[in-house]
Amino acid sequence: MPGEVREVQGIGGGKPAQQTQGPAATGNPAETRVEGGGQRADGNQGAHRGADGVQLSDDVNEDEGPRDANKADEKKKANEAQTEEDKKKELEEQLKALDKKIEDTEKQLKEAVRKGDTREAERLEGELGQLHKDREALVQQLQPPQGGQDGGAAQPAAPAGQAGPGPAPAGGAPQMPMGGGAPMGGGAPMGGGAPMGGGAPAGGGELAPATGANPTPPPNLQGDDRKTADFINNYLRSKDSPAASQHAGEYMVKYGKENNVDPLMLLSIAGHETQFGKTGVGVNGMLGVGAYDSDPNNATRNPTFSGVENQIKKGAETFARLREKGGASATDSVAAQAAAANRGGWATDRNWHNGVTRMYSQIAAAAQQG
Repeated sequence: MPGEVREVQGIGGGKPAQQTQGPAATGNPAETRVEGGGQRADGNQGAHRGADGVQLSDDVNEDEGPRDANKADEKKKANEAQTEEDKKKELEEQLKALDKKIEDTEKQLKEAVRKGDTREAERLEGELGQLHKDREALVQQLQPPQGGQDGGAAQPAAPAGQAGPGPAPAGGAPQMPMGGGAPMGGGAPMGGGAPMGGGAPAGGGELAPATGANPTPPPNLQGDDRKTADFINNYLRSKDSPAASQHAGEYMVKYGKENNVDPLMLLSIAGHETQFGKTGVGVNGMLGVGAYDSDPNNATRNPTFSGVENQIKKGAETFARLREKGGASATDSVAAQAAAANRGGWATDRNWHNGVTRMYSQIAAAAQQG
């Protein structure tokens, strides 16, 4: 009946609501009003109604579900990112501790070799090899996945000049050692490949046969440390090497003499590995010591290896140890010493010793002309 009004009990025992049936003043037959300040609900508001037209619930915002899902997804992604960052920090701490362990073990090995304790030296060699394997495994875990921002697998070495800053030489130029120069041993044939540094085992297979002439140390430098250091610095300067102004000559004489390694052998390695600090890992990794195949930039990032002095110091220590491991000594020819160091594990490139020997020949010829 038009205009008939009947009371309807409100939900939850609230005030009865009046429902107008039939045509209303608004002309909307489906309209329902709830007294007491309630919001109007009609067919366009998304309200739920009972069979008799009574509003059963408040209006529902249909966007709330997707919005809540988006917030949950963002929170999940943030938690995952934090977890990855924590994992990376933990791995970096492990890597730092492992580098310290490697450094300590290398010192122990050097002392064992000095004392002639063959059994202890062999044990430490094995331990050092395992430590380097563990280190490479950690480095692999720290690398981004294939296709990521950094491309996944080991990245090429940073161009010269972009490597991180290495430690400045302590107290300026080192004091020149008294007495004659370090033994000027023999040289090595030619090749490439990042040196393994701390005695990590080199790749399998026989070395490439020696090629070219076997150079001899220039006699005009024998027994004169000052002249040898000056020649090295001038030679580096002629090659536009940034190491020329960082006392490289003095360091090569100093650490060469301490480890019974020809300073020109160290210069030859620097020339073969990085063109005297101008390419690859640059001047802060100029001998390539610590530049592992899986992580070449370790040479410049790791404070144990980074910098001209550290590269020369660690290079001389590593060459002397691997030379002995490979079956040669300071009294052997240049070629024999380089081949022994390669056999002992300096590089994965089986032709590395030939490249170093050829570089030595060029350097020795320049010394004799000067």
